Amino acid sequence: MATATDLVRAIASARITSPHRDRLEFLALLDDRVWEVVGGGPLGLRSRADLVALNPQPLPPVDSGRLLLQLMARGIIVVGGRDPGAREAFLAEIDDWCGTGWPKNWPRPPQPGPDPDLRRGVVPSALLGGALAAAEIAASYPEGELQDLFAKAADQLTEAALA
Repeated sequence: MATATDLVRAIASARITSPHRDRLEFLALLDDRVWEVVGGGPLGLRSRADLVALNPQPLPPVDSGRLLLQLMARGIIVVGGRDPGAREAFLAEIDDWCGTGWPKNWPRPPQPGPDPDLRRGVVPSALLGGALAAAEIAASYPEGELQDLFAKAADQLTEAALA
């Protein structure tokens, strides 16, 4: 069975289309958890997009995620080229988007209050938009280092959006 990341890659490379040409709805039909991000749930893109339609100045979250990822990737590619440090810098930026969880098999220290939300302010739809953009960019490169880099970024962002 295909994973969510495989489906995001297939949709971004336009290998899968639905009769209604709504790729996000197709993705949501395959996994109910995605429906919360795409639309139909309180985190839905469609409800937020409807609100933005009245005042189109702010970018919808998917567009802002795509734009941010493209600008970040372009900047790192221009500055670093094929330097291994550029690859690590790009993946560090993606990790900052996704948040870093507590290390496995380590005891948690006692907290005086409720657990802090490490991903506060990160909108799942922006992460999904970044994942779609990364998968689309990966599909545009021939096999090699850059395709692997963007594919890994798409994997990480998809997992964070669905978490």
